[in-house]
Amino acid sequence: MPNDFPSQPSCDIMGNIRAPSHRQLSLTKPVFSLVLPALALFLAALPSHAAVVKPAPAPSTKTSELISGNDVEAIAALLREAGYKAQIKANGDGIRYIDSAANGVFFTLSFSDCDITSDCSSLRFLAWWERPSGFTATESNEWNAHYKLARAAIDNDGDLILDYYLSLKGGVRRENFLDAFDWWSLLLGDFRNFMDEKAAASAKSKAEGGKQSDVGPDANDEGRSG
Repeated sequence: MPNDFPSQPSCDIMGNIRAPSHRQLSLTKPVFSLVLPALALFLAALPSHAAVVKPAPAPSTKTSELISGNDVEAIAALLREAGYKAQIKANGDGIRYIDSAANGVFFTLSFSDCDITSDCSSLRFLAWWERPSGFTATESNEWNAHYKLARAAIDNDGDLILDYYLSLKGGVRRENFLDAFDWWSLLLGDFRNFMDEKAAASAKSKAEGGKQSDVGPDANDEGRSG
């Protein structure tokens, strides 16, 4: 049977090494003609060293920033970036706060639980209205029983207030602050609707209470003066 593979060099009877014949060498050409293209394709498919080792992207400083207590400017700037009004003011004692608005309601953001040697640990959102007629502590308690984040109350001046506290202990991320502000904005809208419903119910009750009865006077009313 003919041998299709090149044989190893052989020796003659005197021990001299003989090179493979021309026929044997020619049989190796088809093998290399198949192997070399396949090897080239394999190497081309491998990713280059530069493509494998890539520098890690730098972390976004915007998402990792922390807002600390007392950082009035940072909070005001963040609100403006989000499209809200934010005006820094100061009260009679020189303590700064922020005037803002959402859902057609004006309110303030003031720092509280402050220490001279450390940052303030909480931020208070506060909105207030002249108390609607018929809105009492009963209605405030009804709201508070269903909404846990924003508390309704009647202050010492008889005004109706809604407030909401955000902890700043250890700083707060920008995303967390904006999320809390969105909740506050939604709660303001809900509270306005709640006040309107109670005012309408109170007005209806008064109107019905003031109507003259269609039933004539009974025996007990006879003889009474108006």
